[in-house]
Amino acid sequence: MEQSAARLAISIGVLLVIMTWELIAPARKPQWPRRSRWPSNLGLAIVGAMVQRLILPLGAMSVALFAARHELGLLPQIQVAQGIKDLFTIIVLDLAIYWQHRVTHLVPWLWRLHLVHHADEDVDGTTALRFHPVEILLSLSWKSLLVLALGPTPETVWLFEVLLNGLAIFNHANGRLPTKWDKWLRFVIVTPAMHRVHHSVDEREQLHNFGFNLSIWDRLFGSNQTLPQGDPLSFPLGLKPWRGDQRIIKLKWLLLAPFLR
Repeated sequence: MEQSAARLAISIGVLLVIMTWELIAPARKPQWPRRSRWPSNLGLAIVGAMVQRLILPLGAMSVALFAARHELGLLPQIQVAQGIKDLFTIIVLDLAIYWQHRVTHLVPWLWRLHLVHHADEDVDGTTALRFHPVEILLSLSWKSLLVLALGPTPETVWLFEVLLNGLAIFNHANGRLPTKWDKWLRFVIVTPAMHRVHHSVDEREQLHNFGFNLSIWDRLFGSNQTLPQGDPLSFPLGLKPWRGDQRIIKLKWLLLAPFLR
C-alpha cells in the first residue's frame, strides 16, 4: 500500500506542476472554462480509480506480486543482469500500450469507450486522466496478462506505472514548449505538440501519434505525423459530432457516452 500511496502522490505532484505550467504559459486558448472541465475530468479519474481498487487494489503491481510469489513468467528463468530485465520490461510494456491504443481506434466497441477521452476539446493535463472506467479495467487486464507472462519485479511494474502516468500528463499538457526543446525531446519521448496532433478533430490525424511514453513506436510502425494540417496553435481538437456540445464537460455524459446512440 505504501507504493500505491507514493504513486498517487507523484501523480498528483506532476499534475500540479503541469497545471501551473499551463496557467503560466498556455500553448492554446481554452474553449471551455477550466472550472467546468476540470471537476468532470478529475471526477471521472476518481471513479476509475475506485473501480480499479475494487478489482486490484495495487493495479498491475498486485499481479506482479502474485507472479513473484509463485515464480511465474519468462524473466525469472533467464540468467541476465536484473537491470537488463527491468529495461526490457519497461520497453515491452510501453510497446504493448502503444498497440493497445492503436487497437482502440480500430475496434468499434473499444472506440466507443475511448471516444470519452477524445471528445475533450481542450486537451490538457487533466485529459490524461479522462478515461472511461471500463477502458481502464480493460487496460489493466491487458497489462496484467503481460506481467504474468513476463514475471517482472513488482518494483519495475511500479516504476513503469509512474512513468506512464507522469508522461501521459506531460504529453497532454496545454503548455508552451520552445520549438528547439520539442524537436529534441520528441526523439525520445512523446511531447505535447506531438500528441496534440492525435487529438485533432480530423479523423485521419487521429490515426497518428499513438505513443504515450517512447516516441520511437510511431516512427517504427509508420504512424508518426510531425505537424497537423492546420495551424499548430489553433487547429481544432475533439470529435466532430460533439464540437461545442456542453455535454462533453459533464461527468454524467462521460460515464454514459459509450452506451448512447
